[in-house]
Amino acid sequence: MEKKLALILLILALVIGVIDIYYFFYKETPYSDNPENWVLETPTTKLISIEDATKGESYIDSVGEQQYKNIGTMFSTTGYYQNVAFDKEYISSSGTIFMRITNNMTPNDGVIEGILFERVEDDKLFAYAIVDEDWKKNLPNTIFRWGEFLQNTKNYEFKEISDGVYLDKVEDDPNRFLLGLGMHQGGVQLGVFGEKNTLIFLN
Repeated sequence: MEKKLALILLILALVIGVIDIYYFFYKETPYSDNPENWVLETPTTKLISIEDATKGESYIDSVGEQQYKNIGTMFSTTGYYQNVAFDKEYISSSGTIFMRITNNMTPNDGVIEGILFERVEDDKLFAYAIVDEDWKKNLPNTIFRWGEFLQNTKNYEFKEISDGVYLDKVEDDPNRFLLGLGMHQGGVQLGVFGEKNTLIFLN
């Protein structure tokens, strides 16, 4: 009787151990649809996790491009500060940084910061734009322009998701995508337009 009880307890312990191992190593990561949970706060910065925002389907690589694994494509971003093009940040001749494309933001440091990325929702693609307090102060009349021919426009709504961090989104134009979502043309622009265009461009 004691041997049977010991055997039963051993089997039960093994089953519990296997369940624990599966839960710890193989369970699906619980991603959130609430943008507030995409912001990882440190004492000085606000890091927007693109991996969390896209439910593990994409990430920002070392050169700042969004690599979308499930779609099998990537989105690149360029910027313009008062008509001058830049890749990651605009630095004046004196060495001052005026604008930066980044998902690691420091609100109220005097540098305009923002990021554009794509997110799949119910088989539709949405372009998300997250910007910081400096963007809101310096570019309050920000608009979206997007589509195959950048034919669509919308005023940016500064919806605060963390102190000094704002979000808005638009449903992307399906006509600008080819081969499913694997190839794309046109793009999404976010900024102010006129004599001195200041914007970031996702294509």
